[in-house]
Amino acid sequence: MKVRADIAYKPYHLIELVKRLREFESEQYSGYLVSIERWVSMVVGNTPNPRTLTVDGEVICIGGISLLWTGVGEGWLIGSKLLESNPIYVQKRTLFHLQDALVKNDLHRIQATTVVGNELTYRWAISLGFQLEGNMCKYGVDGKDYYMYGRIS
Repeated sequence: MKVRADIAYKPYHLIELVKRLREFESEQYSGYLVSIERWVSMVVGNTPNPRTLTVDGEVICIGGISLLWTGVGEGWLIGSKLLESNPIYVQKRTLFHLQDALVKNDLHRIQATTVVGNELTYRWAISLGFQLEGNMCKYGVDGKDYYMYGRIS
């Protein structure tokens, strides 16, 4: 039986996650891992309750809602390969944390971005209640285009 946990984010979770991402690094992650630690340290500083989801003590993903300004947050998640084998658990916990962030932080909008070409993340954003709002050209650290999604309450 798998032991799953939803725990407060700690910096060593990121170290473990990056190590696992490097194990199956692909073109999708080129340029991405180089700045991931700096990006997370910047984002986590604006995230009131960053979370780590684990299975059998291994990190599935880290994520949270960064507060951009009054009433607006940006959802972020960095997942390991374990995300693929735990989709229902991740979906349920993500929906819980989205609703929790809306209420606790008095948000009227949460936005999220996905890299163009990743069909799975499009479907996931929509399943979480987000709507496609537009294309952001060369938004990524690697110069890739991203889509912006918004969830309005």
